[in-house]
Amino acid sequence: MKKKLSFIIIFLLILICPSFASDQLLLPVYKYGKDIIVLSVSSPVNFFALQDFQQGMKQGYFKYVYPNNVNDPSKITEIFTARTMIGKKLSAEYIKNGSLNEYQTKSKVEKVFINKVENFKKYQKATLALTYIFNSEKTFEYMVYYSGPFDCSCVLYTILAKSGLSDQAAFMKAREFINNNVKLIDSANQ
Repeated sequence: MKKKLSFIIIFLLILICPSFASDQLLLPVYKYGKDIIVLSVSSPVNFFALQDFQQGMKQGYFKYVYPNNVNDPSKITEIFTARTMIGKKLSAEYIKNGSLNEYQTKSKVEKVFINKVENFKKYQKATLALTYIFNSEKTFEYMVYYSGPFDCSCVLYTILAKSGLSDQAAFMKAREFINNNVKLIDSANQ
């Protein structure tokens, strides 16, 4: 029931604010009575969406690639993913720790830039930024997770080494993108 209710709230927010439907994703983080917190994710400029909105809602994630030439996947250098886990009761810290463990067991983690958890009154935020090597390919990942008591939503920015960016430059680019395109909207503050 809570999963359906969360979905209905997001759907209603999109109907109320039509500009959000085409430019932004609204992903659930917290809902209690009329108090709602959503993660607002702006569509990346010059990226190509790999699925439409309805397909993304069914799958629970939205994936974008850069450059927007999907005819040749070998040319892709950046991937942006927004994901929601509705009604799963998974904390941001739990998902972040699971992700870090997965990287450490299945690849060689070269450097961890950020590994932190912040607890707020209504939600939790966890951030992980690292470089790793898997199958001889180096990759940079910047992940931010937000969770309430029932829902968890996250964003992931991936930059492949073939982009030519240094680790520090990739970190700065991903952090700037997240800071400029991902915002929390709290109905109590509106």
